[in-house]
Amino acid sequence: MSAQARQLRERLARRAGLALLAWSRRQEERRSTDAVTLRRQTEQDATRARDEQFRRLALGGAGLI
Repeated sequence: MSAQARQLRERLARRAGLALLAWSRRQEERRSTDAVTLRRQTEQDATRARDEQFRRLALGGAGLI
């Protein structure tokens, strides 16, 4: 294999590696954003459920006093 062909293969391999690395980083950023969104939604759902439970106890317990 000629030196010129080797250099071309090395450049192509380097570019492919950098492209894969950039893609991987973008995927990780997207997953991180999705995880934050999911965590926020779960926290909001838990807060609503807790508030609803408190409301039920407060209204149901009012007749006991």
